[in-house]
Amino acid sequence: MPFNGCTAAGCHNFHDNRAIYEDFLEKHVGEAELKIPAVIAVPKPPPSAERRAIKPLSRETADAPPEKNRDEVILTDWHETAHAKAGVNCKGCHAPKNALGEETPWTDKPGVKLCGSCHEAEAKTFVEGKHGMRLKDGMLAAHSRLGGLFTETVLSPMRPELARLPMRPKSRGTELTCTTCDGAHRFDIAKAQVESCVNCHADDHSKAYRGSPHHKLWLAELSGKRAEGTGVTCATCHMPRLEMEDDYGRKRAAITHNQNDTLKPNEKMIRPVCLSCHGMQFTLDSLADKDVIDSNFTLRPSVHVESIDWVVKRAKEKQAK
Repeated sequence: MPFNGCTAAGCHNFHDNRAIYEDFLEKHVGEAELKIPAVIAVPKPPPSAERRAIKPLSRETADAPPEKNRDEVILTDWHETAHAKAGVNCKGCHAPKNALGEETPWTDKPGVKLCGSCHEAEAKTFVEGKHGMRLKDGMLAAHSRLGGLFTETVLSPMRPELARLPMRPKSRGTELTCTTCDGAHRFDIAKAQVESCVNCHADDHSKAYRGSPHHKLWLAELSGKRAEGTGVTCATCHMPRLEMEDDYGRKRAAITHNQNDTLKPNEKMIRPVCLSCHGMQFTLDSLADKDVIDSNFTLRPSVHVESIDWVVKRAKEKQAK
């Protein structure tokens, strides 16, 4: 099947056609290649009254036990970032209370389940994506029965050398957990959006990001020359911020950590990302042109996807009847 055929960038994605269909295409007929203003739409629901009432913690209130290394750098990182501001102390992650309100034993490296107790949507999508899929419940390296006893061996975290795409040699052996990209205490979001990605990925698309139009916009945003949301990072496209709904119907803005969700097929990226800045026809053509993708959207598309043409033709035929 051709890369830009009906089952790819056309209308008939037989596994998942949520991204584009006739009525949706019709709404975007005739759009300009670049919208003004070109700003990524980021949902930001107002904070709840409960969250507004939280008082930030001071450095002196850090409750790590004395036998643990009270590293000044770690203390500073914790104090200056979101956890301390949200009232989350050291034991909140390293020795959380159980269902009975009892403090659990200290753990130096909290896992994805602990992160998910607060960051439910992020943890859930993390284990659905390629980075965290080996940490999903039930993913076992071995499950055998010997002498009436079950022996289970859980999978180790994903490592770059297990990937099918080219990866940088220096990333070998890096185990991908919640803190690999974001950091254990600093939580440098700006670094996680670009540096953490290109430090591992070595495919043509990733290597072409630096110096690309999207990268230049990101540098301009970081320097304050452009407004928030005008820059485009690796995470902008592959880990978009979406409005998600929990099991109780409550909505909140969360960053999807399932990078594969906007790649298979890649036009699933259109709604949450591309259409914030670009017109539909330009977007479809770009996503269907492998050379454009490999250049990290530095080249102009040479492919023309006919989906919108068919919609326009059909609309004219309806009017003529």
